[in-house]
Amino acid sequence: MARRTTLLGLVVLAAACGGGASYDDAAVHDAPVRDGDTSADAAAADAAAADAAPADAGPAVLEVASDFAPAVGSLCGVGFDPATDRVWLYPCSGAELLAFTADGTPAGSLARPGEAANDVDIDVAPVGLTLGTAAVASGAVLFVNGETGVAEVHAPDTAGSPVLATEFGASHVVGGAYHAGRSTLFLVQDQVAGVPDGNRIAEVDPVTGAVLGSFETTPAFVINYGDLAVCQASGHLFVVSSDETTIAELSATGTLLAEHVLPAGVTAVSGIGLTGDGAAWLVGTGGGVWQLSGVPCGTPGAAP
Repeated sequence: MARRTTLLGLVVLAAACGGGASYDDAAVHDAPVRDGDTSADAAAADAAAADAAPADAGPAVLEVASDFAPAVGSLCGVGFDPATDRVWLYPCSGAELLAFTADGTPAGSLARPGEAANDVDIDVAPVGLTLGTAAVASGAVLFVNGETGVAEVHAPDTAGSPVLATEFGASHVVGGAYHAGRSTLFLVQDQVAGVPDGNRIAEVDPVTGAVLGSFETTPAFVINYGDLAVCQASGHLFVVSSDETTIAELSATGTLLAEHVLPAGVTAVSGIGLTGDGAAWLVGTGGGVWQLSGVPCGTPGAAP
């Protein structure tokens, strides 16, 4: 199906189609700021800088750089730790989060916090942050469990295994990631019929769990099994879905910047983890794990 990559933005589209975008810009400007920032002006400047984007980024050419098959069944979540070069996987409804090296060698595990889930995700903290009342170090594993009720964000390898109960989700949050430039969490809910907030991304306060704003991904992008990751260099969101054949690149406030076509054979994608150096790790419900090159997300300070 042909796709448009020069849309004015998903917020506008949702309103035009009766979806009623509900992004609260004032709330975003009041979001927590990085250490050392104390003014509302600083918070607003950070938000604007993180959301800046080229006028027309255009699609990238993605290629499979490597792949492996861990033989652990259907996969529902993935995260990447650049400090250790480890790929974290979560088999759908599994008992453990599993770490692998880039060539597919097992490299450790963590017990799954919370209930067994297939509405779930793994992220790795890009910076130190506060989750609820707990300090979480850079490089800590974050586990989003959206199986029942509102999404919970766990830190299973942090002392005390802290957990944040957010105010977003209706038993179908399938992905999430921390945005260092905005000091917030982003969560995405799937399309399940009759469930509130389907095909919606929310920005959440990592201390209180409050929803700071949200926007729909439809009609441009439908979420089934899926995920989002944050490019910390540009502040953009990269979104995948098992129902789509592209990676959608959005601004942090919902503007669709581009859709990047997945290479042949990369199908039924359920998770994405960006490496920050032009690559990404993707997983699928069929159990495949792929490293893609050509992803438009560079290291902080470099051109995205």
